[in-house]
Amino acid sequence: MFIEDIMYEILRPISVKYEEDMNKAKRMTTNELYCAIESQTEIFSNKEIERQGTIIFPTPGCPHNVRDGKHCGCSFCDWNEDAIVNVAYVTELRKRNPVLYKEIQKKYMEKVFSRRKVCFLEEFAIQDCFSDYQITDEEMKALLLKDNNYMEKPIVGLVQVRADSVTDTKVKLWKRVVKKRMTLGVGVETGDEWIRNHWLNKKIYDSDIMNCISIAHQNNCNVCANILMELPGLNVKQNIICVMEAIDKLSEMGCDSIMLSPLVKKKYTIQQYLDNPLLSEDWHKFYYILLVLYKIANMEKRKKEKIMISLLNFKDYCSNIKDKECRNSFKRLLEPLYDIGAMKGFDNILRCYDSLCREDVFIQYMQMVNSLEGKEEIYNTLLFSAKVLQKKVAHDNDEYISKFHNEIESVMKNEI
Repeated sequence: MFIEDIMYEILRPISVKYEEDMNKAKRMTTNELYCAIESQTEIFSNKEIERQGTIIFPTPGCPHNVRDGKHCGCSFCDWNEDAIVNVAYVTELRKRNPVLYKEIQKKYMEKVFSRRKVCFLEEFAIQDCFSDYQITDEEMKALLLKDNNYMEKPIVGLVQVRADSVTDTKVKLWKRVVKKRMTLGVGVETGDEWIRNHWLNKKIYDSDIMNCISIAHQNNCNVCANILMELPGLNVKQNIICVMEAIDKLSEMGCDSIMLSPLVKKKYTIQQYLDNPLLSEDWHKFYYILLVLYKIANMEKRKKEKIMISLLNFKDYCSNIKDKECRNSFKRLLEPLYDIGAMKGFDNILRCYDSLCREDVFIQYMQMVNSLEGKEEIYNTLLFSAKVLQKKVAHDNDEYISKFHNEIESVMKNEI
């Protein structure tokens, strides 16, 4: 697919570094490798993350990203590059000495829980907790279930998984980690299956999501679908439509909650190469987020009650806002929504919108938004964005864009 070709190109520097680090790891003794990883686990000791109950322990990295030593994952995410223990070192240690691999994970957990108590809600945030590539059942039992007197069980557990990894056996095993309720956090990103796979390179299908929800509910677990508030390459108007359609679709599928995340610009992603004129300025970002939340605030109650916003992702997003007044406006807008089921926060959204809609600058912004192409032009918009990526990433290789053009023609024929 086009997006796979593009991601291989974008992530080529990471693939090269991974190979170099893997060769370096192979030259180390097992003890040297163990010590190198142990020294890096301070990366995980972010006290703010720990206070919020987020646990990210060392693993060989995202199984969807690393394939035969090359990197080609989700087009909007660069997790394997972003502040995790060197995945090449961890991969080599696990292969060479599984006992020491489990020991390094246990040491990290001990380090975390020597600083704080277990939170009411703990999030296990490796990319796919149900993937044997990241953590086998035996490793999971050793890390989280056997003789772990340093860690009480949280009341609620949020376990991040890929929808296509969910099985009855895995759910039953992980349920033993929590006292009462387990929620599966599933990266869905958008309700549009074609965009999810042909543009975001997620490789998750609607049937995977339905199966995940069915298995979770059969085991008295919840499902939280994570979606993006902005899809790279689409205009503001199209993005608003996509968010609303995703909420409608996922609600009807049976998702118990829906987590909204802003799109954060990261180095090894397609959004790094694509500019959205109506999201280029700080206040444009604020207006856009407000518009999405305003639309949600006017939805029927049963859907609105499912909405949550990602505290960590929004803090990352807002850290890039340079205008102090805009940062403060984001804080006032979002804080009432950080708690699960914070319905009162939507009253604040309505008040903020009513106040802004009389200001000239916001009126002008809305006029620009309304003048944009809508959902009916979404494939043309993506084709234009693909051409930008081809020029910036693939050195104008016509094979890339021809492939994407064929992919679009194929889906349009099926829709007719």
